[in-house]
Amino acid sequence: MKTRGPLVTLFVVAALAVVLFGINMSRTTASAPAPEPASSTTTTTTTTTTTTPPPPVQEMYVGAVDDGSAIAVAVKDTKAVAYVCDGAQVESWLEGTVQDSTLTLHAKDGSELTGTIAGQQLSGMVLRRPFNASNVDPPAGLFRANVGVLDRIGWVVRPDGTATGLRLKDGAVQAAPPFNPSSVTVDGKPVPVQQVSP
Repeated sequence: MKTRGPLVTLFVVAALAVVLFGINMSRTTASAPAPEPASSTTTTTTTTTTTTPPPPVQEMYVGAVDDGSAIAVAVKDTKAVAYVCDGAQVESWLEGTVQDSTLTLHAKDGSELTGTIAGQQLSGMVLRRPFNASNVDPPAGLFRANVGVLDRIGWVVRPDGTATGLRLKDGAVQAAPPFNPSSVTVDGKPVPVQQVSP
């Protein structure tokens, strides 16, 4: 009988293992949630495309003040620069803003330009006088040459290539050298010419 003891123990342990395994399986099956029915929902995927903003638009207007002075105005987005010159004694650089086609510019001496863009035309008041200017293409426009810290030249260049300009050196107005779109010779030295942009 001594040999049956270990066999009985083995049989009891095996039976107990089968019973425990069966209980464990029934609990796992009972506690597992039932699969949800397949739904008929539609998933929408949104694709975002990144675009590069357009380059800033620059417009150039050239015209005349009612006293015969030349005027050029460069407009880029919400900023503007203007130059008024009679070619003899009067010149003024003005800077400011553009909002809803309305320009408001000021010079360091307090002079003012107000104007409105309508189609291809810009009209308004500058230095207390009315002016009219038209949209132009290069090579017409507003140009400048910086000779030194207190020495600069400005030109208004018309569509026909004629130019009106003055040189302001140390606060004194002088005649501008003849306009050349790449460079001018000032006091025996070549000085680069730049188209003005706000």
